[in-house]
Amino acid sequence: MTLRASVIGTLVGLASASLNCRPNGSVVPRPTDLSKSPVFAAALSNLTDALQKAVDGEINGGWPMENSSFSLGVVSISQEDPGVPIWEFHHLSEKNVNGTKEIGRDSQYLIGSISKVFSDLVLLKSGVDLDSPVQEYLPALDGGLIDWKDITLRDLGNHQSGITPNPAGFSEYYYLKSLFELLGFPPIEDTEYPTCGVISLNGPCAEKEYLQELAAGYPVAPPAKTPVYSSIGFSTFILALEKATGKKYAELIEEYITVPLGLKSTAPSPGNTDKAVVPPGDSSWGSDYGLDAPGGGLYSTLSDLSAFLHGILTKSDKILPTATDINAWLKPNSATGGLHSLVGLPWEIYRADELTPEHPHVIDIYAKGGGAYGYRSQVALLDDYGLGLVILTAGPGMAMTPIYEAMLSVLVPAADEAARQQAEGKYTGSFKAEDDVAVEAKMVLDGDSVVIESLTRNGSDIIEGIQEIFNQGLGSIMGFSVSTPRLFPTEIEVRGTVADGQGNYEREVIREDWRMTWGNFSGLPQGELPGVGATGKDCLMWTLADWLHYGREPLDRFVFVRDAGTGEVLGVEVPFLRAGLLRRS
Repeated sequence: MTLRASVIGTLVGLASASLNCRPNGSVVPRPTDLSKSPVFAAALSNLTDALQKAVDGEINGGWPMENSSFSLGVVSISQEDPGVPIWEFHHLSEKNVNGTKEIGRDSQYLIGSISKVFSDLVLLKSGVDLDSPVQEYLPALDGGLIDWKDITLRDLGNHQSGITPNPAGFSEYYYLKSLFELLGFPPIEDTEYPTCGVISLNGPCAEKEYLQELAAGYPVAPPAKTPVYSSIGFSTFILALEKATGKKYAELIEEYITVPLGLKSTAPSPGNTDKAVVPPGDSSWGSDYGLDAPGGGLYSTLSDLSAFLHGILTKSDKILPTATDINAWLKPNSATGGLHSLVGLPWEIYRADELTPEHPHVIDIYAKGGGAYGYRSQVALLDDYGLGLVILTAGPGMAMTPIYEAMLSVLVPAADEAARQQAEGKYTGSFKAEDDVAVEAKMVLDGDSVVIESLTRNGSDIIEGIQEIFNQGLGSIMGFSVSTPRLFPTEIEVRGTVADGQGNYEREVIREDWRMTWGNFSGLPQGELPGVGATGKDCLMWTLADWLHYGREPLDRFVFVRDAGTGEVLGVEVPFLRAGLLRRS
């Protein structure tokens, strides 16, 4: 069987599934500058008003405001200063008696498990082979029930190791020993507890004890089988990196992250209490996390996290060497038991489909939450919009979720509308070739995406022709036909030149690749067998890109040409029609 026949055979087997879904990626290009968008500015104003009303007690925020402090920020790919978000909101609890008295973007918070993002970035930048077994660097991890020889540094960094979540002693509640017995549990001796790390029983673990207790633990799942959240996994691969590099964790954070990005207040705890937001009552502020710092022991500020997210959004080489490296870092590595939740390195990826009710589509949110005693935090990247969110709270842990949900529900629809307003007029309109061949195109923006309303050559309907070719080719094999040609940006851009239109000079331009896909499918077999439509939610649109060519030119490739200086879209090229630039008419 030829490769072509094999692939088509696979598609035939999938043809019963619904293909009426969009490809991954943006619906329209990300807004160029959210800070200058009226619709986004209005959303920020509404968010500010709602938060202030919650702070003032005019509405119920959902948590006790009197002992809760927080710093919030909105990061844009286009902000002038990476460390200054385009919007921020701060509230200092009236019951704060320790720490800073003037809260702002440079105030320090414990960020809990957001530390894992920094630790994974250290792993990626270390030069150490991520797929090498951890046992290669930590031979003390031997014996017991865990298959250490099969666990790689990458497994530890993306929650695929299957090992226990927490360090030795963390999950032991020795101070509740009498309550256990009162509730009917059998009495146990103190010698049956871990030898270190147990609050109220013994001290913190040294490295030797740490590894001994880790090696003696139970596996939660087989390696690489399913995500199992594990903070101790991060401490373990950092110990391996320390062996490989001869540098301590704090030095690695400084070398690979804080110095290149100019972060001034991100490091392992303890931080500077005079600059810290310290919640009332007991908290983890001032704690030395020791070996546990890589999984949850960093402190940071809104300014530093803003600069960090901005570096990721702009695909800065201060984060990783290339944009491709950063794109790869943001991808999921495994799926949870929920339809909308994926796990990355160490991203907690939420696939939201209800945040833009006026224009429903899936939005990928690359996020990481964190928690420490008295602190909860959240960072989130919405790469399709060039948008980032930072939430830092000190006080009741219940504050973070309603704030996060409010920010998403108010800002994401506004960012989506800002992107659509940018696309309207810029990528839509009528376009016409200048040569002797009469090629004309018209693009419109509907409630979903940019649509090719018409494309003709010498009076022939080219879209109708592509439909017929599709139906006679792939469609005849797969058993369905297509309609509604939609265009989606690919984020592939190439610099070049075009004539100015009067033959006077060459104009510097950027060519944006877009791809056409089909919004509707018909003719799918129904029949009367049980289970009709059972695979209807399986999105297979991604399998159809670049399938039909005409003389090496894909029939789904369209290229918008914009001025390299002003960003003005000058026209569109349809390479398979070989008509040059179709200018606005």
